[in-house]
Amino acid sequence: MKTKNNVQKAILKSVAVVTSLVLISLTVNGQVYWKSLFDNYNFNEIELALLENTTDNVPVNAGANVYASILEQETEEALVIESWMIDENYFTTSVSIGEAVEIPLDVEDWMINESLFNANSIYLELETEKTLELENWMTDENYFESSVLQVIEETEAKLEIENWMLNESLFESANEAELPLKLEAWMTSEEIW
Repeated sequence: MKTKNNVQKAILKSVAVVTSLVLISLTVNGQVYWKSLFDNYNFNEIELALLENTTDNVPVNAGANVYASILEQETEEALVIESWMIDENYFTTSVSIGEAVEIPLDVEDWMINESLFNANSIYLELETEKTLELENWMTDENYFESSVLQVIEETEAKLEIENWMLNESLFESANEAELPLKLEAWMTSEEIW
C-alpha cells in the first residue's frame, strides 16, 4: 500500500512537471507568434486601402456639402404632454417631515449598583514622587572635571601692498587681450535648448 502511494505521488509530480513545461513552451511560442504577426502586419497599408476605396466614389465638392449639412439648423417636433405626465398618482407632490422627539433617559437601578462594577478599574491613585536628596558625591569636585576656557584673541596679519599689485602693465595686457563676446548659431538653436 505504501509503495502504491509513493508511485502515485511520483506519477503526479512528473505529470505536473510535464504540464508546466508544456505551458511554458506554449506561452513562449505564443509570444513569438504575436511578435511575428505584428511585424508582418502593416496597418498603414490597410488605412491607405480604405482611403483609396472611399475617395473614388465621393464627388469633389463633398467636403463643402458635409460642412453645410453640419451647419443646418434642425427642426424638432413639438413636445406633446401626455396624461400620465400630469397625473399626481405617478409622482409624489408632498413630503411630510415629522419632528424628531427624543425620549428622556432614565437612570436604572443597575447603573448605580456599585457591586456590578470593578472598583479597581475606576480607582485613580495619585503618584507621589520621592523628594530628591543631595548626596555627597554630587558636591565632590573630584567627580567632575573643571575645564577652564581660554579665550585666545586672533590677530590678523596686516595687508601690505606688494610691487606686482602696482604694476599697471599686468592689468592692461589682460584687458586688451579680452575680446568682445560674439553670438554664435548654436547659442540660439532650438535643437540644443
